[in-house]
Amino acid sequence: MIPQVSNPTVQYQCDGQNKTFIWPYDFNNIKDINLILVDGDGRQTEQTGNILYDAQNKTLTYPSIGEPLPATHKVILIRRKIGRASCRER
Repeated sequence: MIPQVSNPTVQYQCDGQNKTFIWPYDFNNIKDINLILVDGDGRQTEQTGNILYDAQNKTLTYPSIGEPLPATHKVILIRRKIGRASCRER
């Protein structure tokens, strides 16, 4: 039996060197994923730009342009819940 995962989340501690993060779940559109940046003081901000998604390798690069985030930061990836209105009719 395969468990149903309704709202998967992945959290990464930044290291000042890497800026590519694995997203191990399938999705069709980058808009289905929230990328939350947590700074060294614990403040969370949703990021909507400067993100590159590689569907073949299931990775997100943030920032796609610029230096890797410092080790004081975290990146949280959250799949947005899809409402019935967003689902395709069968």
